[in-house]
Amino acid sequence: MAKKQRSGFSVVKIAIGVVLGLLIIKACDRYDAVKLAKAGIAKLFDMAPEPGPAQTRAQRERELEQQGRKSVHEPLQADERCVDGQRYRSTTDGWVLNGSC
Repeated sequence: MAKKQRSGFSVVKIAIGVVLGLLIIKACDRYDAVKLAKAGIAKLFDMAPEPGPAQTRAQRERELEQQGRKSVHEPLQADERCVDGQRYRSTTDGWVLNGSC
């Protein structure tokens, strides 16, 4: 019986070549996608507004202190009452609205 001659390339070698080719194509596509994504991100950062100058700690503390002063009210006097955020002062005729508390 005569042996069949096989060509120089076996089916396994062809399959390996096809798989490697597909992997190379996929890697090139992925590289292009990453390049496009980086360009898009860079464009977004370029469009973002520049941050203002950083505040110093002393400036932040001063601002917080000023805000605190605005929200703190004087303590109630003996003839005053606070009802629903309104300050009332006692008079001989009854109670008179005297600001907020």
